[in-house]
Amino acid sequence: MSQFTLDQQDSLGLDLPQQLCFCWRETVRTTIDLFCGAGGISAGFRLAGFHALYGNDCNQSAIETFRFNYPEAWSVQIGSY
Repeated sequence: MSQFTLDQQDSLGLDLPQQLCFCWRETVRTTIDLFCGAGGISAGFRLAGFHALYGNDCNQSAIETFRFNYPEAWSVQIGSY
């Protein structure tokens, strides 16, 4: 994967927002976890250098555990059973 810097933006004649250029320069890897359970898939992504942004599940206990494991992520209970 190639890096994109502010200097390259100028040479390509792009008019991109400053925030977008910052993200490309820093290469922040993120993921979301649908039907997250306790966050097992997010744990694997975390080990690979990703940051969990969001998780959802229909089980309240799963969401509580996900929130404990990933307090920085936005988490939502969808429906219920």
